[in-house]
Amino acid sequence: MKPHTIKTEVKRLLGFFSYFREQITDFANVAQPLTDLISKKYSGKIPWGESQQQSFEELKRLLCKATVEPLYIVDFAKPFNLFVDASLHMSAVLTRLVTMALSCLWHSRLLS
Repeated sequence: MKPHTIKTEVKRLLGFFSYFREQITDFANVAQPLTDLISKKYSGKIPWGESQQQSFEELKRLLCKATVEPLYIVDFAKPFNLFVDASLHMSAVLTRLVTMALSCLWHSRLLS
């Protein structure tokens, strides 16, 4: 995935991950380099550096880890929730409540 260089893209990205903050261990600290980019200090284009890329990769890893730790057999009789965002990138999260725990699958792709 290419670096996000516009403030609104970073806000959208943080909004996506924030929705799953309960499943991401130590979310605030991991997302701090990205949160710093949406401060009033920057306007328009933002500097996407190594710390922001590491934060982004760690958030993806933690979200994926949260989705695979409790493996469940799919019960198609129970409802699923599908959350999508198709602005500049296409992102989708499939979730299902399983015995008071949220199970989810995440996918993202650049639209051409």
